[in-house]
Amino acid sequence: MRHLPVIALLALLAASGCGSSGQSSERDRADAASYVRAAGRFLAVRDRAKGEAFTRVQGAFDRCFPSVGGRTRLLVSQEAEEFLVPVGGQLALAGYRDLSTALASVDAHDDGLRQIARATATIVREDEKLGGSELDFCGFLAAWHSAAWSEAFPDAYFLQLCRAADYGRDEVARAEVSIRDQVLGLGRLGLSQKQELDLYTSLLSSLFAVCSADR
Repeated sequence: MRHLPVIALLALLAASGCGSSGQSSERDRADAASYVRAAGRFLAVRDRAKGEAFTRVQGAFDRCFPSVGGRTRLLVSQEAEEFLVPVGGQLALAGYRDLSTALASVDAHDDGLRQIARATATIVREDEKLGGSELDFCGFLAAWHSAAWSEAFPDAYFLQLCRAADYGRDEVARAEVSIRDQVLGLGRLGLSQKQELDLYTSLLSSLFAVCSADR
């Protein structure tokens, strides 16, 4: 997964800020502020994509869900929420690409900012591979039904999806660690904890968390 729990992240941000007394140039502080503005634009795109993904998946759920009850209905309802992630990821992908382009265009001098831009570009490159993948919730339900509602089916389905796209799960995992480590130190460039949290949340947006290395 790409997110630490918010409480744990805030604790890390607080700890990283305690020793951040180094000097930073006005250029570096301006570059960091540019990153935050780009992140804010993407968060708005991501929120709209989440809303549209919910409409699509919920509509498919209402149209195609077989008449079942009990534990099976609970499992399918839970998986509908999981399916929202890649659908929303496809819808938000252009915005994440724009975010990566915006970070690169800053041409930051600070090494930490440059590492963030490079890691974001790596994630975009891999996420692009899933941009054209067919994410049909009705088809998913039909295949799961044929598999007798096996609890192992959803993970196998997404694993096959990611393998078919040759998605670099390990590359993305390393990029995510790099982003997390660098964002946690940006208080030295004048960012508030809220700005660091917003930047962290936008860059590690889990567009395709179904392909994460720890799934």
